[in-house]
Amino acid sequence: MLGKRLQAQRHCSWRQQAIRATRAPKFRMVTCNASTNGSIQPRRATVEDKQRLIDNVDCFIFDCDGVIWRGDSVIDGVPETLDMLRGMGKRLVFVTNNSTKSRAGYLGKFTGLGLNVKAEEIYSSSYAAAAYLESINFDKKVGQS
Repeated sequence: MLGKRLQAQRHCSWRQQAIRATRAPKFRMVTCNASTNGSIQPRRATVEDKQRLIDNVDCFIFDCDGVIWRGDSVIDGVPETLDMLRGMGKRLVFVTNNSTKSRAGYLGKFTGLGLNVKAEEIYSSSYAAAAYLESINFDKKVGQS
């Protein structure tokens, strides 16, 4: 289900631009305007653009490294942003392609940074691989033939 949502969002270039732009310092957001020749021209998002995005999206997906934290430090503004979105009833999901920690390990990192996150909201590449193997009833151990 999550994969289908991600695929659907990939086709929305303004969302991609907004997501990429929020990674920049101070959470700048960029949106796009179509020009007369069919090309897309980026522009700085207005307050109305930002409000429309928040109003129209029920679930926000955040990468962890470089978006929520850098190294062992939370990025400025993240706790307030997450609290605001939760206060508005938005669902939050945290993803990372870093497979060095389990869900519990990442939960510890979030908690250590003072962020209130549930294990069910965290999706790492190692968790995705394990969930997939379970879904196909894979029951062999590594090195078994």
